[in-house]
Amino acid sequence: MGSVQQKRYWWRHLWLIGVALYLVALWFIGWDKLRAAITGINLYWFAATVVVLFAAQWLRALKWLYALGPRRNAIGIHFLSKAAGEWSPGRMGEFAPLLMPAHRNARVGAWIAVDRLLEMTGTLALGIVGFAGLQFANRRVMLGLAAAVMVCIVLAFYALSRRSLFERLALRFPEGTRRRRIGVMLTAMSHEVRLSFAKLPVTGSLTLIACLLDLLVAYLLLGSFGYPLGFYLLAAGKCLHALVAALPVTPNATGVPFFTTAVLFHEVAGVPEGVLAAVIGLSIVITNLVFWSSFGLGALDMRRRPAPLAEPSKD
Repeated sequence: MGSVQQKRYWWRHLWLIGVALYLVALWFIGWDKLRAAITGINLYWFAATVVVLFAAQWLRALKWLYALGPRRNAIGIHFLSKAAGEWSPGRMGEFAPLLMPAHRNARVGAWIAVDRLLEMTGTLALGIVGFAGLQFANRRVMLGLAAAVMVCIVLAFYALSRRSLFERLALRFPEGTRRRRIGVMLTAMSHEVRLSFAKLPVTGSLTLIACLLDLLVAYLLLGSFGYPLGFYLLAAGKCLHALVAALPVTPNATGVPFFTTAVLFHEVAGVPEGVLAAVIGLSIVITNLVFWSSFGLGALDMRRRPAPLAEPSKD
């Protein structure tokens, strides 16, 4: 039993890879360069970074409240979903709320999938603009990769909304089997995906605003060290980070997405290694402080029993 759980939850220890990678990078860069960068930080810019980061975090939480409706513990399950997703390969942990009986329903599952696709769409759209506006060696490769993933997202939206596909899949399995129940659940989720399209103008706009706030956070944080980078480079960096983090072997917890973006900033804009090391370290610290403090507030929302869901129409 213990060995099974150890295999099942091995990804919880991925943060050790990130810590080791960061320490190795510091050993090569040198502690003196890191110390010099931190002592020269502009505290006003840094404070603004924290404020904008907090705003982006809660704008996404309010998006979930709008999408799922009031009295559904939307704030709480938002932070639970994002916490689990951050530490899991391929961000599959974002579906963690479905493990809770009170939230194991088609609406929550469908919205988590739709929100993931919306966030990816916003990041990739800005990334395509960013890569198109830059000039560096692998620009066309990255532009093509981002465009290809964008096409896959559009196809995923289309497939998820085709309820008939999941109905036929469910009917292929015997009544009462686990695979039949999964097929029925996917059918219900597909119906909820279709219903969520009515809210796309608002949820899509909120997603785009939150993505732009993410770029502003990066601008302010780099600016606090005297390196306020341009929109194109920041958008390309955010997109590159997301593409690397989406790979099952390199989630955010490994630290690899952060260092990949740092290499882009160093090669294209010449940001010094010491500054990039300080930016990565402070970014991780303030992101966790803002997120986990917000998580604590969101947990208060989970103390209320969610309102029952109305049975969706089958039309």
